[in-house]
Amino acid sequence: MLSYACTACLAVFSAPAAVQEAKVGSLEIIEAGIYNRRVVSTKRDASGVVQNLVSNPGLLQATTRVPARIGVSFGFRYKVTGTPLGKTITVRKETHYPAPGALLPGAKSRLTVNSHQSTVRLDTVQFSGYMIAEPWERMPGKWVFSFWLGDRKLGEQEFTLVAD
Repeated sequence: MLSYACTACLAVFSAPAAVQEAKVGSLEIIEAGIYNRRVVSTKRDASGVVQNLVSNPGLLQATTRVPARIGVSFGFRYKVTGTPLGKTITVRKETHYPAPGALLPGAKSRLTVNSHQSTVRLDTVQFSGYMIAEPWERMPGKWVFSFWLGDRKLGEQEFTLVAD
């Protein structure tokens, strides 16, 4: 019985040491531009914006100036710096549309920002992007993608979409 009690005590006292708190730095942009990519799955979020899961994004052209044309995919590779390496955290990713905002089919008001939660792995290169697939998405102007940890902005990437 004594052996069991000691094992339980060791487990209780060593458990907090095993869980290491994440120390999050900032968002580091690796590359940005126009990409080719394969869509693995698609779902429409509550606001009506399509969220795609993609694989194998390949940079076609390094640029932040993007043609506002159906079928164009743009985005960036990034990493969120921090420790311990590889620890996952949940961030809020926001897409800020150009003024006066996006008017989705059937919507009564314009959408200026679309946000969703995403899990990222610290100090691991990842991809975030947008594919223009519907006519309402062909909005010239400044598009801003920002990443937040609570109320703290980790960083952002801007693109300027231009009419063909």
